[in-house]
Amino acid sequence: MIDANFSLFLDSLFLYDNQLTGSIPENIGALYNMEEIDLSNNPLQGSIPSSIGNMKKLMRLSLLNDNLNGTIPEAIGSFSNLAKINVARNALTGTIPLGFNNLQNLGTFPLAINLHDLIDFVYVLSQLTDFENKNTFS
Repeated sequence: MIDANFSLFLDSLFLYDNQLTGSIPENIGALYNMEEIDLSNNPLQGSIPSSIGNMKKLMRLSLLNDNLNGTIPEAIGSFSNLAKINVARNALTGTIPLGFNNLQNLGTFPLAINLHDLIDFVYVLSQLTDFENKNTFS
């Protein structure tokens, strides 16, 4: 459970490479002042919680190599400040939310080894300044 008092002061959360297990808590969206989150390289499971859509100030989101599944929440497409999102090396499926074409500050969006249905998303990809798709296997 995330303590609501954290939401008043916490704007960055860096917990990469910490062997965190379980799923990302649904109430992570209570951290509404969050600007940066990096939970990369943890054996997390489950999906990206839809409550992440409450983090309207988010500029950078890194969920690289976390074993996440499901789809990318539609709400992420409404983050006007989002400059970088990294969801590579997960088991995400579905399409990229169409709201991503409104992310004017988005510069980097690595997808390697992830989404399988990108046909409907050609327009959004053309708007990104630095699209990385490095399908390398270690």
